[in-house]
Amino acid sequence: MQPVTRSSSVSRRPGVAPPSPVPIQPNAPVISPKPQRAAAPEQHKTQQNPCDRGLQLKIEMAVLESEYTELKPEIEAYCELNGGSYNSPLGSYSTRYIPRYEYPASIELQRIALKQAEERAREDGSAVVVNTTVSVAATITKSARPKVKEIR
Repeated sequence: MQPVTRSSSVSRRPGVAPPSPVPIQPNAPVISPKPQRAAAPEQHKTQQNPCDRGLQLKIEMAVLESEYTELKPEIEAYCELNGGSYNSPLGSYSTRYIPRYEYPASIELQRIALKQAEERAREDGSAVVVNTTVSVAATITKSARPKVKEIR
């Protein structure tokens, strides 16, 4: 049985030998091309609509995020054992130390006063809207949320 190979999509020039195929490692991840988006709204009659697909993706992301959160302490420990970083053909990790500060009460009082002043300016109209960002918020129904046991 011959090994499966992947070749590059380099254009062939006359007189130039094609590049040799790259063997695929047995456990190497294969990255699939992105699926094509529907071009016209009428195509959604037979295909899934973009809102439902978006909600499905949000659910999948929640599952992956939960799994990654569980794995993160092990990743951090592994990096620490390996000098604070990890490199692979898939990417890398590096350990960063981010300090968290606790400020004196006087600064906290200033922060509260600033927030209150901003709120008053919005209410009395002295604050001017310079830009409005539109965003779509997704809410996953409780019955569609993955159960903790489904994650693994």
